[in-house]
Amino acid sequence: MRYTVVRLTPVDGCFGPTDRLASDDPKIHRQTLNQIQLLDDETAVLLCEVGGDSRTIEQTLEHSSATLSYQISKTECGFLIYLHYRPGKLTVEMLTVLESHEIIIDTPLDFTPNGGLRLTIFGEKRTVQTAVAALPDSIRMAVERTGEYEPKRETPFSMLTENQQETLKIAMEQGYYDVPRRSTHAAIAQQRNRTAGTIGEQLQRIERKIFEEIVRR
Repeated sequence: MRYTVVRLTPVDGCFGPTDRLASDDPKIHRQTLNQIQLLDDETAVLLCEVGGDSRTIEQTLEHSSATLSYQISKTECGFLIYLHYRPGKLTVEMLTVLESHEIIIDTPLDFTPNGGLRLTIFGEKRTVQTAVAALPDSIRMAVERTGEYEPKRETPFSMLTENQQETLKIAMEQGYYDVPRRSTHAAIAQQRNRTAGTIGEQLQRIERKIFEEIVRR
C-alpha cells in the first residue's frame, strides 16, 4: 500500500478558527488536528490540541463569530478543544475534495509553522493525484514524500505523540540527557517555540510514559 505526505498551505495564511486562535496571541500554539468533519447543516466539528494560556484560548473562542459551541479539556502538554463552528469557504472546499475521493487520511494531522496542514494520505496513486489536483487554487500544495506503507511496530517512542517525539528528538540532539547536561528547558523551548515551563512539564510526561512502558515490559 502506498502513502503520500502532502503539505497544504492556504494562500491567505488561514484555514479557520484554529489558525486565528494561534495568531491572536504568540503564547498560543497549535499542536495537532485530531479530527475534523463537515456536517449536513454546513457547520463543522473539530478536535484539536493547542498549547498556551487556557484563559486566552477560551476568550478567543468565546468572541469568535464562527463559534457555535466548544469544550476545553486539559491534556498532558496543553489543551484539547472540541469545537462546533461555521467553517470558512476554504475549509469547506478542502474537506469536500478530500472526502469525495477514495482515499484514507491518517490522523492526527500536523499543523505547520506557516499556517498549513501536513497530511498522510493512503490510496491508489491515480486517486491521490486526482484528489490533490482538485484542490482549489487558494491552497498551495507540496508533496513531501511518498513510499510503501509499513505498519509501525509499537515501541515506547512510537507511543508518544508526534509533538512529544519532536520535543524528545530536540532534547537529545541538544544534549539535554548528556552527562553533564549540555542543554536546558529554555534552549529547547526556543527551538520549539514554547515556554520553558511547558517544555519542562512535557519532558516529565514523556519520561513518565516511556518509563511506565519499559517497566511493564
